[in-house]
Amino acid sequence: MNSSLKQPPPVSKSLNDILMKGPSSLVDLFTVMLSMREHQYALTKDFSKFYQRVDTNEVAQHVRRILWRGCDTTKKQSVYITTPVNFGDKPAGCIAIAALRKTAEQMGKDLPEASWFFMNRTYVDDASGGATTMGRLKKISKELEVIAARGGFEFKETLVSGDPAVDPSAPRKVRGMIWETEADKLQVNMKLNTGGKKMDLS
Repeated sequence: MNSSLKQPPPVSKSLNDILMKGPSSLVDLFTVMLSMREHQYALTKDFSKFYQRVDTNEVAQHVRRILWRGCDTTKKQSVYITTPVNFGDKPAGCIAIAALRKTAEQMGKDLPEASWFFMNRTYVDDASGGATTMGRLKKISKELEVIAARGGFEFKETLVSGDPAVDPSAPRKVRGMIWETEADKLQVNMKLNTGGKKMDLS
């Protein structure tokens, strides 16, 4: 679905033109990245189909309708709707984060530490956690999965301090930074322009 696709005149608007983005819901990225070094051992967990895990209410489902007749102009058009939050919709990020935090708030009361990480150390579809021992980190990792499952969320990948490099030539990336999990080092990926052209800053 392309929610930014402009409709032909006289409408000349896209679905995103009429949708509200919602309030800022992201934890500061600088804080989230520094938090990976708050503890001796760290982990990140990547959500699977993060936006599509959240269902929309019945009214919102009819904001987008799809007419389809299988490219056969002799058939009557069938009307379809999308039931989950659609990736690319302007408010999708805010809705998904709000749903995750509400899941942690309501369904993670028995697992307060993991719930705190969801509330304060999750950036878009990446959840972070940390602990002073590897045993405790593994317990937190499991608790994050338990809370997520209670809200219908799933993880597709987990990276942990000390994980061996699968392919040294293809370093793992976490929110735009390189994480050498085996050595447990974060690196900033910088590119230098060695061309002859120079920018005049005067």
